[in-house]
Amino acid sequence: MEEKIPMWVGVPDGGMTEKEKKNPFACKLGGRATYPEGELGEAARKAVEEKMTCDICKDKMYLLAQAYCPVEEYDRILYVYACNSSHCHEKKYYKPWRVWRYQQKMKDYEEEEEEEEEEDVEIMVGKAEPWTFPEIAFDTFEEPKTTGTEEEEIKKAESASKELSNEISEEDLDSIEKSGCANLADEVIAKFQAKLMKCPNQVLRWGYGGKPLWMSTSDVPESIPRCSCGKPRIFELQIIPTIVYVLKCEQHLKPTTGVTDEGLDFGTACIYTCSEGCESEGIFEEYCHIQPPPRK
Repeated sequence: MEEKIPMWVGVPDGGMTEKEKKNPFACKLGGRATYPEGELGEAARKAVEEKMTCDICKDKMYLLAQAYCPVEEYDRILYVYACNSSHCHEKKYYKPWRVWRYQQKMKDYEEEEEEEEEEDVEIMVGKAEPWTFPEIAFDTFEEPKTTGTEEEEIKKAESASKELSNEISEEDLDSIEKSGCANLADEVIAKFQAKLMKCPNQVLRWGYGGKPLWMSTSDVPESIPRCSCGKPRIFELQIIPTIVYVLKCEQHLKPTTGVTDEGLDFGTACIYTCSEGCESEGIFEEYCHIQPPPRK
């Protein structure tokens, strides 16, 4: 019997302290990318900054997520970039995305002793800088177990599709419905909604070697390009469209955008990385498959 890979979900966890913003191993949405200190980290920063432009409009892309994803003996960070222009996503939905994997051998990090205990206070999300989304921490935990059968979960999704998240407004839900994302006539979409309902605030899903959660039967890849090292790639990370509403992408458009631009628009983004980790340290570009939102 095939062993099932556990899935971990990422949920928004409020603003970040200045110390957290500078920590390259802190998981976050938006803001600017941070890299480990040293020659390897500096080389990675330069490599990403040279290529973090949209293949369509040629403008800078926004950091969507920075996720610390250690595997075996490696510290690994995934940097996910996307263009914040609906026009680019409408033309060729896979071109306005790029993903890099930073990798280094694990080290023993000695935690600094705090002279004073930090107060447990809520950190407000700060104002976004130009060409960035607001910087928001996200927490990860294993996906909650299903309480009933798969069929029961789908029925719950069909009867309560407007309860995707307490954090999302009715206007946001209306927008999702208009794009076709809440069309539950499709069983695949119903299953997608059922999974979301188990953790309504999730913005991403992680499972190295697991399976993505497709939101429709169209635009599902038959094969995935191999890594530049020649090894096959496997699924690792998925970005859920709820991230658009968490980051309020339409409120942080590019300075060069037109009046009809609505910002980032996608169905779901599935990231595939090297199954062998390239067996080396460095920065590596990975493959991102985009499934556009199903249209009515």
